[in-house]
Amino acid sequence: MDDNENHISQEERSVIEKLPGYEQIFYYHDGIFHLELMTEEMYHAVGVSREDTLEYYENQKDELVHPNDREKLYAAMHKAMKAGAETEEYLDLRLRKIGGHRYQWYRTGISVRKLGTDEALIYLSFVNINDLQARNETQEEAHKSTDLLLNTILDTTQTPIFWKDDRRRFAGANRAFLDYFGFSSEESILGKTDEDMQWHSDPGPFMDDEQSVLNGESTYLVHGKCRCRGEVRDILASKSPIYRNGKIIGLVGSFMDVSERYRQDRKISALNDQLNTALERERISARAINEFLSRMSYEIRTPMNAVIGLSHLAMEKTGEDPTRDYLEKIAVSGEYLLGIMNDVLDLRKIEGGEVTLMPARCSIHEILSTVRTLTQPLAQSGNITLTISEEGIRNRYGICDEKRVEQILISLLNNAVKFTDPGGKVELSVRQEMRSDRMKVIFTVKDTGCGMSPEFLVRLFEPFSQENRDPGRYGQGTGLGLAIARRFARLMGGDIIADSHEGIGSTFEATVMFGLCSQDEIRQTRKEEKSLQEGDTALKGKKILIAEDNELNIEVATAILEQINIQVETAVNGREALDKFNQSQAGDYAAILMDLQMPVMDGYEAAQQIRSMDRTDAAQVPIIAMSADVLEESISKAMGKGMDGYISKPINHDQLFRTLKKLIRTEKKGTETDKG
Repeated sequence: MDDNENHISQEERSVIEKLPGYEQIFYYHDGIFHLELMTEEMYHAVGVSREDTLEYYENQKDELVHPNDREKLYAAMHKAMKAGAETEEYLDLRLRKIGGHRYQWYRTGISVRKLGTDEALIYLSFVNINDLQARNETQEEAHKSTDLLLNTILDTTQTPIFWKDDRRRFAGANRAFLDYFGFSSEESILGKTDEDMQWHSDPGPFMDDEQSVLNGESTYLVHGKCRCRGEVRDILASKSPIYRNGKIIGLVGSFMDVSERYRQDRKISALNDQLNTALERERISARAINEFLSRMSYEIRTPMNAVIGLSHLAMEKTGEDPTRDYLEKIAVSGEYLLGIMNDVLDLRKIEGGEVTLMPARCSIHEILSTVRTLTQPLAQSGNITLTISEEGIRNRYGICDEKRVEQILISLLNNAVKFTDPGGKVELSVRQEMRSDRMKVIFTVKDTGCGMSPEFLVRLFEPFSQENRDPGRYGQGTGLGLAIARRFARLMGGDIIADSHEGIGSTFEATVMFGLCSQDEIRQTRKEEKSLQEGDTALKGKKILIAEDNELNIEVATAILEQINIQVETAVNGREALDKFNQSQAGDYAAILMDLQMPVMDGYEAAQQIRSMDRTDAAQVPIIAMSADVLEESISKAMGKGMDGYISKPINHDQLFRTLKKLIRTEKKGTETDKG
């Protein structure tokens, strides 16, 4: 049997097989006896080798026992099994060697070692008694042989085993048990209880456990603590009742020391508690950071809305004179400050898993055209040759988050231009690798700039990482552009790697995975966009309510809307906006632009109350959130309060009109989020 060692350990097997005499061990379970083991002398006696014994003997055992003795043997084994471990049975049997013809008489002793309620090991000892005088002399030898076998087995196993009487007093123990507690013999424990030995600081659970066993219930791997040699140890104990003639006369038990395992478990539990505490602190810190960023975003973006918006409006009314130049510089500085703010928020959102990509059909040529338009002026101002090559493009169309790809390329090119001296060169090239269902696009940016040191190169993409360069020569920055670009590339299934040598230049390779689309699909997209752009006419003459507490922001938004003859009404807080909507006729307002942070009543509450009004247009009028707070949780909160769109401050023309045209055209069939 392959699972013998589940019942008899390998160490016990080795000892038993070498014992003198004829011994057999059967495993009993569910009314069936299976041969487990024999001594080497028994193998020889029945004429079977050890290698062939178990399976062969199981098939041939009825031939070994005389036909007239078979029922007697099985009846005796069943009787011993029912009687329990303390019962010993003796009978005479006629056995022969397998393959032979002559039977010989053997005195057979039977004893039982209970393993469970319906599970046991049956020990058979055989003594040849063909001679009548030998019959009279061998009964005592059979007793001794059985006792020797059981004692050998018990003292050989490394598991501590003990047995007690029906008053929970020790009646014996094996060598492993005595060694565990440091006793030289059984005399130290015989007739005593656990309480007498003072092993347990709280003996109650052990007393209850053993009493339940004496009532007929076996227990398995019950945890407890036990004093041993001056220290408290963790043990797992299993116990079963001992029966004689159907009556419980005691119990047998074993245990294992699991102190090290439990010590490790306690360490792990303590570490988990520390980790959970640290994670909770991190969550609290993250919430505090988010709240700070939200507030900082609001406080910075609100005045920047006025600075940038009013600068553009003033430039439209100013000719080519020094005043226009000043206004342009104000607008550029405002955009730069806004860019820093956006970088900080982008990094925070990426690392918090809050960035949602918006893939759409696009033209790679148009992406490169946009990038060229936005980076060429910086290169020209620095007398740097900027080349963008499209020779490696085989498939001009794909699906990606167009704005994020542009952001990556602009960041790489601006960085290259920034660190290249006048007269130098910057080149962007593209190549593609086609897959079955997607396209890998590799953008390579090379420059002849100052390069980077090997020490700085290893931390190039860390946030706020900047090499010590002359700011008067190479300008200043936040150290966030490359960190954000790489994170966006990885979000789109790619990466950015860099190679650089001081005084020679740098090479950046950005990979992005594109989905596949056809030119016909691009044409359909362009057709849809054109239809949306033609919505300017539909907006003319519409009335829009602006709820905003900042006068400059109201002035900017009003001026933008009035450029295409949109009628504007204003409210300085959510309560006033609610009252004006309530007093208006159904359908009077084509949309409501709602600032989120206002006194008296904020935009969240105002939007929610408008949606709850009992009038036909309350559920349909587009409500568009306006806020300098562009964190994802603020956007989600606004949408949850019944708003249809979200535009960020500072507000620009394209952002505002794109959102208005879509929502007014679709009559609230969807939502629009545009963070500019």
